[in-house]
Amino acid sequence: MNIPKAVPSSFIGSARSLESIGVADPTWTLETARLLVDAVRGGPLAILGGDIYLDCEGRVDTADCGWYCERHSGESFNLYAARSQARAADYLAADNLSRSGCEALVGFVMSDEPTAGL
Repeated sequence: MNIPKAVPSSFIGSARSLESIGVADPTWTLETARLLVDAVRGGPLAILGGDIYLDCEGRVDTADCGWYCERHSGESFNLYAARSQARAADYLAADNLSRSGCEALVGFVMSDEPTAGL
């Protein structure tokens, strides 16, 4: 599980690995993911996209939904990071991301490298 250095240390301990089902990116509960996006707002972290997973009584599967944010030609890393953070916040604000009896998990594709999204 690769977590960029720009992710606040207070979120690292709550990251959940889904490597057992082939997911290399770190995941967080939906509520923690929303807090994480708020915490990195304005900082040097691009959220290239993400996927939603559902943990239903210990069985984790993809929810077959997610988002991505492509970097525009000539766009600076800082502008891309800010736009990608806003896109993630908008997506995670939706009310339809979880299902009854299941916990929604969010897997982020993130980067603090200036070449992210190129």
